[in-house]
Amino acid sequence: VTTRFVRVLMTASSAGAGGAYAIAEIYAFNGATQVSTNITNYQTQSLAVVSSVDPACTLNYTTNPPGSFDFGSYMTYVNAFTPKAIPLITVNVGTGTPSEAASWVYYANTVKGYGIKYWQVGNEMDGIWETGGPFRADDYAYRFIEYYNAMTAVDPTIIITGPVVGGPYNNSNAYDGLTYIQTFLNTMKTLGKTVDIGALDYHWYAGSTTAAAALGTPSQISSFAVSLAGWLSTAGVSPTIPVLMSEYNVN
Repeated sequence: VTTRFVRVLMTASSAGAGGAYAIAEIYAFNGATQVSTNITNYQTQSLAVVSSVDPACTLNYTTNPPGSFDFGSYMTYVNAFTPKAIPLITVNVGTGTPSEAASWVYYANTVKGYGIKYWQVGNEMDGIWETGGPFRADDYAYRFIEYYNAMTAVDPTIIITGPVVGGPYNNSNAYDGLTYIQTFLNTMKTLGKTVDIGALDYHWYAGSTTAAAALGTPSQISSFAVSLAGWLSTAGVSPTIPVLMSEYNVN
């Protein structure tokens, strides 16, 4: 058989009819000879295209979960505050494309005139809990650059944030002994693209379960700030880069 494309069609999930499923990596062989290129360099490995198979991509966002609303309703809500709230928009990396993200920027800022400044590339793509994840931090860096180039070509005034990792010390998924933030920053340095990082973006769930313990967790941020300063210095990133903790909660 001579073929150019190999398709893997998944029709069921171990999580049931509403469950999500994904393949982390595919190795293709001709007999005993591997014909796919499976290496750590995102741009030269064999191309894989993933279609949307996750229930998170359903179109009934206006009613599921209850209280949801679409993008226009969200911006109406944001602009109803006095002063207006500052929106932070997450673009789809797990099942999306840079051109889709660029189209969203065009629609939001050119067509609708919202002037949205802050845009996140993905959400916690270090985790298996996110559609399309988990990403290695170095692979995420390559994707970040692709999204940055596409989105700023539409509106060069926007600020692109990353890596939007699920925790300040979450590991890189690259088996290098580093945190996700470290490997992201180091890869951006290697690629000569640290200037593309408009803001360093991370989440933190402190893990406390009582009100008293939760109120004490902000004091832990100072130690992370020290670690982050070292990571930024190693990667040659300005210590004055904006840092966003765009999600904070307790368990």
